[in-house]
Amino acid sequence: MTGVQTCALPISGETNILLEGDFVGVSRIENISPNQTFKLSAGIDEEITVKKEKIINKVNESSLFTKNKIIDITYKIEIESHKKEPHKITIIDHIPVSRDHDIEVIQRKWDPKYDEIDEKGIVKWNLTINSGEKKDIVYSLTIKHPKEMSIEGL
Repeated sequence: MTGVQTCALPISGETNILLEGDFVGVSRIENISPNQTFKLSAGIDEEITVKKEKIINKVNESSLFTKNKIIDITYKIEIESHKKEPHKITIIDHIPVSRDHDIEVIQRKWDPKYDEIDEKGIVKWNLTINSGEKKDIVYSLTIKHPKEMSIEGL
C-alpha cells in the first residue's frame, strides 16, 4: 500500500490499518516528512491466494561428449481472487541471473509477459483480477553450466 504524508509536520508512531473499511492490524510509521511518499504493509490479504510451483524440471547431461549440463525449468504462479470486486495486484518474483561467464540463463517463455524485469532478476506483473477469477503466470528458463559445477536453489 502506498500513501503520501499530507500533514504539515513530520509524523512517526503507531498507526491502525484499515482495509476496505475493516480493521486489519497495527503498524508503525517511521519519520515521514510532509509530502513524502511511503509504503505500508497491510499484511496478508486472505481473499487473494497465490501459489507458485515448479511444473517442469528436466536435467540433460546424457552425452559423454557434452561439456554442459542443461536444466529446463517451468514455473507456474496461480492467483485466485475471493474478493467481491475486481482488484489490482502486483506479483513479484525472482529469476536466476548469472554473474559467471560459464553459466547461461536463457528466458524462453513468458505467459503473460512481465511488466518489468531488472538486472537482478526481479520480475513484476501488474494484474487486475475479477471476483472468483483464477489467473496463471507461466514462465520457462534454461540454465546451461559446466557438468562439474553444482548450482543450488533452482
